[in-house]
Amino acid sequence: MEKNSLATIWIYVLKTTICIITFAFAIMIPNLELFIALIGSLCLPFMAISLPALTDLITFWSSHHGLSKALFITKHVVIFLIAVVGCYTGVQASVREILIEVFKVQM
Repeated sequence: MEKNSLATIWIYVLKTTICIITFAFAIMIPNLELFIALIGSLCLPFMAISLPALTDLITFWSSHHGLSKALFITKHVVIFLIAVVGCYTGVQASVREILIEVFKVQM
């Protein structure tokens, strides 16, 4: 068996396993949309807001000096704090919905 055909087999095995795991989660979790919202509220603020700001900060760190650097850092800290607040409020709302739907807790 060639090296490329063995790699191709492992790729298909991995893809099939991921599909089966996803299908199993869809069967085991009756309200999957609540958990998808939770994962989205955890990931989106950091991937869409914080990561670009952090990348910009690291990339252009040395190109700013003096007051310009202070404003540059302040801007990125504010953006990061907005992402943290967005993550917190999103997770709080998602957890509240999960508790109401799954455990019938009134809030």
